[in-house]
Amino acid sequence: MILIDGIIENLQDYGGVSVYFQKLLIYLEVNKVDYRYYTFDKTSNLLNNSHNEVLKSRALERVRSFPFQEKGSIFHSSYYRTIKMKDVKNIVTLHDFTHEHKIPGIRSKLFTIQKYLSLKNADAIICISESTRNDMLNIYPEFIKKRIVIIPNGISSEFRYLPKVQNIYNKPFFIFIGSRADYKRFDIALDALRILKDYSLVVVGGGRMSDKEAEKYNDLTERVIIIKHAQEKELCELYNSARFLLYPSEYEGFGIPIYEAMACGCPVVVSRQNPANFKLPEYIYRIDLDVKSDLDKVLNSLITTNKEEYLKESIEYSSKFSWEKTHESTLRLYQEYIT
Repeated sequence: MILIDGIIENLQDYGGVSVYFQKLLIYLEVNKVDYRYYTFDKTSNLLNNSHNEVLKSRALERVRSFPFQEKGSIFHSSYYRTIKMKDVKNIVTLHDFTHEHKIPGIRSKLFTIQKYLSLKNADAIICISESTRNDMLNIYPEFIKKRIVIIPNGISSEFRYLPKVQNIYNKPFFIFIGSRADYKRFDIALDALRILKDYSLVVVGGGRMSDKEAEKYNDLTERVIIIKHAQEKELCELYNSARFLLYPSEYEGFGIPIYEAMACGCPVVVSRQNPANFKLPEYIYRIDLDVKSDLDKVLNSLITTNKEEYLKESIEYSSKFSWEKTHESTLRLYQEYIT
């Protein structure tokens, strides 16, 4: 039996980790795999069938060992928890080391300890990229002896090139996606908007703009369009009609929006500082976040280049990453421990 801990649903409404497990659950369901998915105090938002069981959460549920145990099972937590039982095999998906590198404070330190203990107790560790694996072994070299498998994230088949898509805004725009935490460098998006005076900026996700954030773009209000959440179909249309995706994060384990945009033929601008970007194709636009003039230079090059020049290569490269491939590999790993 495969036991999957849905604690992520108590931690975020939507995000990269939620998408990862939502796609995994769909795959297990379609392939008739024997599993149970546990949520706490509420029915799952990611799964709506008989495989979901609702448990009552305890105080500090997030940081406690998983409460349900079944001998001979495989346990896969959605967010760094374990089952402390000898004949239960713990599998952990390692996404990144954002807390260790970019988020200060006591809460982040406590989460770092929890993640370490989860990795230490794991029978197998899934790293979503080679960059994440390297990061882990730089921080915790003792884990080199662990069973480590690199299984890249995927992208939905919904993301594809639409040659006749209509720009609903009737003016050129670029996209910024996800959290606006400091390391995501939303300030770069605002700088880009000031450079590209005829463009608008579409911000997808990241929650409501705070008053402090609003002050930073007070002079740009009329050109900033905020979308709290976009379904895959809507996001695909945005990628297709956008001039480019700006994804200047200083640190990511993978960066799913980059590959989604590529599948749609949308040019991508990333930061040179993020190690996960090092192996991206040469035609991806890169900016040095420490050199102010670099953004201006890259944007001018981008908007004067016909994206058709690398459209085919971009789509072909992104086709290497699918959730089907991700979860086929995950299921093969499960099967190594099924007795």
